[in-house]
Amino acid sequence: ALSSNMHITESHYEHQHLYRVEWEPPNKDGSGGYIKWFSDGELVYGIHGSSLKITGTEIPSEPMYLLMNTAIASSWGFPMPCPEGCDCECFECGNPDCDCGFPDGFCENFPSFYEIDYVRVYQAVNETKHVLGCSTPDRPTDLFIKAHKK
Repeated sequence: ALSSNMHITESHYEHQHLYRVEWEPPNKDGSGGYIKWFSDGELVYGIHGSSLKITGTEIPSEPMYLLMNTAIASSWGFPMPCPEGCDCECFECGNPDCDCGFPDGFCENFPSFYEIDYVRVYQAVNETKHVLGCSTPDRPTDLFIKAHKK
């Protein structure tokens, strides 16, 4: 969700840009770690594990996957507060009952797409916190995976 933390310009719709995510898992005790998001080499947003102490959470350390999509959250760019007389639970372009819940011209952006030229994934050499696989020694999921095969 880089667009919630940076200004998207016309260039983002006309030219390729480089996006990067850096992830450092926490220590076994849950301390440390970070996630940082970059756009064209510039830090856009980052969160360090130490800042999550107040929530009782930590930077994720379980195996993950990458998801790249054009998802749109109803809390970003939509009328806040909800306009009077509008049911802001309806978000369906083309449905006249939902028109009041969208910014002017919003539905003209669809259908929408973006193209990904390449994805590169790197792993730190000799870093014991960076492990591969669905069932790692510190996060064993092998039995769960076997029990939920379809």
